[in-house]
Formats: sequence, structure tokens, C-alpha cells
Amino acid sequence: MELTLNEKKLLAVLAPLRSAGPAKLSEKLGTKEESVIQWGHLLEDRGLATVDRVVTSRYYLTPE
Repeated sequence: MELTLNEKKLLAVLAPLRSAGPAKLSEKLGTKEESVIQWGHLLEDRGLATVDRVVTSRYYLTPE
């Protein structure tokens, strides 16, 4: 199994962190969050990483 250069870079950045969100990883890699997510899914397909999607809902009162 041959990894792409971007997959290798993501693994190198992720390894010492063990877990990180796309914002932190994209900052460290100097790329877009969407790219990091795509590379993460490719690594997940190869069994080298796990991608978890977390959705947070927040509710706020309006002035009315």
C-alpha cells in the first residue's frame, strides 16, 4: 500500500498529537480544512486513522 505525500504529511503531524480536529491539523499543514478531512478519510479507508464527525447544536435567546 503506497501512501500519497499528503497522507504521509498528515500522519506525521497527527502521530504526536494522537487526536486533533481539522482546524488544528490544517494550521500545522498549511492547507484547507477540507483537504485535511479528505486525506483523513483516505487514511481511514486504509485502516490507518479514524475520522469522527461531531456535530454541536447551540441555542441562544434573542432579544425578543
